[in-house]
Amino acid sequence: MAEDAATADVTSGVPAGVGTLGELGRRAEQGDWSALDELRICLDRYPHFWRQAGDLGWHAEMAIVRLVAGGDPLVGEALRRKLDELRGELLGPTATPLERLLVDRVLLAWAQCHAADLDAAARGQGTGPAAAFATRRQDSANRRYLAAIRELAQVRLLLRRAGPLPAGLRAVG
Repeated sequence: MAEDAATADVTSGVPAGVGTLGELGRRAEQGDWSALDELRICLDRYPHFWRQAGDLGWHAEMAIVRLVAGGDPLVGEALRRKLDELRGELLGPTATPLERLLVDRVLLAWAQCHAADLDAAARGQGTGPAAAFATRRQDSANRRYLAAIRELAQVRLLLRRAGPLPAGLRAVG
């Protein structure tokens, strides 16, 4: 399982005494400006850390995974794998950067939609304010999910109509 970017150990090849990114972050928060410089050096050397730590979509996905999993590591890992599987299916081998952003949005909306369904099911078929809120939440999540799917489909249709893309807009990797 991947470590959280803020606490991952990156001591291999990092200047002596640096420790972890989390440690550098804590030192920088306490006003140690040299720690901020060291943190920048580490992030330059290990770009995969800043890419993941700076990926707000990933953080949102993981927050929903933690919420739904409720502390159950099996459920959490299964949800992460399901999201990765769906991402691979939706992206395919030639996704553009725009498609990647939209696929992330579809996956986040998918997770939110199902989390709202689970919450509503857990509340039962009540008639009080909590049940009404759960139903509104379900409806709202479903609208966002369908809107994200529509946007992805629309962009893909437009990309097919546009033909070959300039080099800067093609899939990377």
